[in-house]
Amino acid sequence: MRFIAILISLLASTQAFSQKLEPATVLKWAEPFGAISSAVDDSQMVLLVVTDDDPFQSKAAPRSQPKSDTKQVEVERVIEEPPVWCGRLIAKAIGKAVKVRPDLSDKLSLQALSAGLPPELTGGASSNQPSRAIVFLCDTRYRLLAFCVGVPDVDQLMTMIEDAQDVNQSLSLDPELTHHDLVHALVDRNQPRLDRLWRNTLHEVTLAFDAKPGQPIRVMDLDPTVERVLELDAMFKPAYEIDVRLRFGLNDANDRRRLVILEQHPQARLSWCEVLTPFIASFNLIDHWRGLVESVWGFPPITADADINDLQTWVTEQLPSNPVVLVIRPTHQAASLPWPPATNDRRGKAWQKVHEQALTHPYRKVDYQQLASLLHLRQLRPIDVLASSPIRYIMLDRNASTSATIRENDPPGRFASMLNRSRLKTAEAEARNR
Repeated sequence: MRFIAILISLLASTQAFSQKLEPATVLKWAEPFGAISSAVDDSQMVLLVVTDDDPFQSKAAPRSQPKSDTKQVEVERVIEEPPVWCGRLIAKAIGKAVKVRPDLSDKLSLQALSAGLPPELTGGASSNQPSRAIVFLCDTRYRLLAFCVGVPDVDQLMTMIEDAQDVNQSLSLDPELTHHDLVHALVDRNQPRLDRLWRNTLHEVTLAFDAKPGQPIRVMDLDPTVERVLELDAMFKPAYEIDVRLRFGLNDANDRRRLVILEQHPQARLSWCEVLTPFIASFNLIDHWRGLVESVWGFPPITADADINDLQTWVTEQLPSNPVVLVIRPTHQAASLPWPPATNDRRGKAWQKVHEQALTHPYRKVDYQQLASLLHLRQLRPIDVLASSPIRYIMLDRNASTSATIRENDPPGRFASMLNRSRLKTAEAEARNR
């Protein structure tokens, strides 16, 4: 009898171990903002993870599945890890969420996007700043339903999914729903979750919103600007600064790094997200994600797929005979500051003259995205856009291997001398070729 009991025990343990080794279900990560078939059910949603990973870095190989002879195999779904720093954490949260709600396994389409500053814009060195992430949930038309700043755990992810399904249901049931009605419905939903500081802030912004006539959501989808998001962020920023000062004791600029670390957890910006969501829900994420990311990170996101063929061709055609001037467009958050300086002092007038002189050269206005792509494609010397003084101009030499960077705090006479020297060299080259 004892032998039979031992045999039964061994068979039971063998069966349990074999269950652990069954092939796991793999949920694939797709390219961001890809086309979704019209046959897909309206209840399906897209989960997009945007991180500050280097966009030009080659994508990491998919994580391999556990081998059949591995003893320590977790009894949970295995999710192929995307090439972003928080992929394993996101995968773990989604795996647990699917365990609680198996229906989510075919309701979520997963996407990842690396959009940080590459070494081309950080002086050639890898960024030493704490890593960042933002998680968006949208419908199959890429209309924003919910989002959080940081890496959610399973509970936070489940709350996001429930909120997103709530918005998705409202959009599906009432095609004529106006943006005004949706805003008020979400304000009523989110207000009880907030403390007094944020309730008062939300009330003030809602009053300002009511002063403008509502528009149908289908019209809002056609608005491609990021200024709308940044304008809302500017209205909520004072409350957020007070909030983090009270909760975390952050008082000056030296605490900025600590705040970035805290923002890796969604709880840090949870209230900010709760008050912002009613006003941006249903926005087309393809048009507005850059503004949302810049409002949190403080610098514009950079992607690897930017089309700069026209700029690249222009630079290639110009450089053999002329140095070229790249006039750097400021970030959206700094766009309100005039350049050249609109002052009547000596320095302001000097910059205005130098700016006019620069525009007599072959020049193009470029943003950070175009600049990063151009530096990467031509393998030019990296620059540092995170320095205290913003970059205003870049001069590319004829040999296309060197560049000169002119910052806002540089003396305007330095740039004027460079422009004069380049003009003389161009004239001498033209004289020799006659």
